[in-house]
Amino acid sequence: MSAFSLRIVVFASALFSALSILCASGHAQTSNPYKEALATAYRSNPQLQAERARQRSTDEGVARALGGFRPTVTVIGEAGRAVDEFRTRNSFTGATNITDVNRGPRTVQLLGRQPIYDGGQAISDYRRSEAIVEQGRARLISVEQSVLQDAAQAYVDVARDYKVVQLTRDNVDYLTELKTAIEARFTVRDVTNTDVAQAEARLARGLADYQAAQGALARSYSAYKRVIGEEAIANPDMPPIPEILPDTMETALAEAENNPTLRAAIHAEQAARAQIGVVKSGLLPDLSLRGAVRRQDDADQKHFERDTAEVLLQLSIPIYEGGVSAAQTREAKHIASQRQLEAQQASRAATDAVRAAWESLISARARIVSIQENVTAARQALTGVSEEVKVGARTVLDRLNAQQEVLDADVALLRAQRDEFLASLDLLGAVGRLTAKELALPVEIYDPVANYAATRGRWFGTGVNPIENVTQIEK
Repeated sequence: MSAFSLRIVVFASALFSALSILCASGHAQTSNPYKEALATAYRSNPQLQAERARQRSTDEGVARALGGFRPTVTVIGEAGRAVDEFRTRNSFTGATNITDVNRGPRTVQLLGRQPIYDGGQAISDYRRSEAIVEQGRARLISVEQSVLQDAAQAYVDVARDYKVVQLTRDNVDYLTELKTAIEARFTVRDVTNTDVAQAEARLARGLADYQAAQGALARSYSAYKRVIGEEAIANPDMPPIPEILPDTMETALAEAENNPTLRAAIHAEQAARAQIGVVKSGLLPDLSLRGAVRRQDDADQKHFERDTAEVLLQLSIPIYEGGVSAAQTREAKHIASQRQLEAQQASRAATDAVRAAWESLISARARIVSIQENVTAARQALTGVSEEVKVGARTVLDRLNAQQEVLDADVALLRAQRDEFLASLDLLGAVGRLTAKELALPVEIYDPVANYAATRGRWFGTGVNPIENVTQIEK
């Protein structure tokens, strides 16, 4: 590769990188761009918004279940035409006289029913609906954690890849200058043709690493836009490790019961047990108070009016209904057993997630310490080798290898810092603390209880509450 073509490649790569960074910087640098990015995802991520809508629909299940305790009132009206044909026979002549009477029957009735005892169906349905609401809230926290973790990973991936691009670009500049210097020494026969070829080969590798780093950065930018919904800022810094991490593994294990997946499994078991009472009610008596007020005009005969008012105590005792309710009860019991086992499995999984996240965090921290020592040693070695090359104690290849070791150590350190940060998020997620409130994000916290409280006691009306029910985070 000639010197001119090499400069063209370097210039084009640098221009591409600059344009990528310029396009990515869609908004100004803020005091805490990391938290701002997570706040943007929290406010606008479609997956999280869809989960909030699902939870609002789940809240309506409690209002529906409470309807089982309330009276029902129905108005029924009937109107039509009828013809009565009357036949009379003359006992002397035997002749039959036929008379048609046209009338317009009309009936209006008001029916009411108040359940007194329905075999425990209403109370069981209410308990099941409450458990499903709690299960849904746990699922909402789980989705919130997932979205925030994806957003945080997208941010740190951009921060890592941006700095890798800078490192590889600096490496290309260094190798370009070194190759030029070696070519100048070759003209005076101070180095061999082999040294020039080694410099060219290492520069070609450096360019390949630079282009690969640019590709990785472009993919990270795309993932950032997908998760957070806006362009990444230019030159983001790696965010600090959250301060709310558990201090010890024992503390983290004690908080594992707050894992949202585990909480959802526990409430799913409670809902399944309540469902047993719902279906079992089909085998039990039903007692209700019924009332009716009825007005009939021309119902039985023309010009006949009737007003009726009645109150009845109705008792219904199932004798045999084909075994349907019995089969449904057995089915519900099996499902409850399944949910119990799933809750046990979720408990084990939560404990395992805490242990795995803790060990990953400790491992990442130890790896960072080792890599930092490697970075220091590699830089010292590069300085020493560069000086020894000047006096002929080292070869050009030794200097190229020393430079490559510095680059590899710097890149490895960036990746280890990224892994440490993600391991800390895994730990927070395992104990249920990877939420906007716990992270103190600059947003208004969505409150699922607000919609529940607003809709729980509604007796009528089909209008929905405002979509966003929020409370300001405590500063």
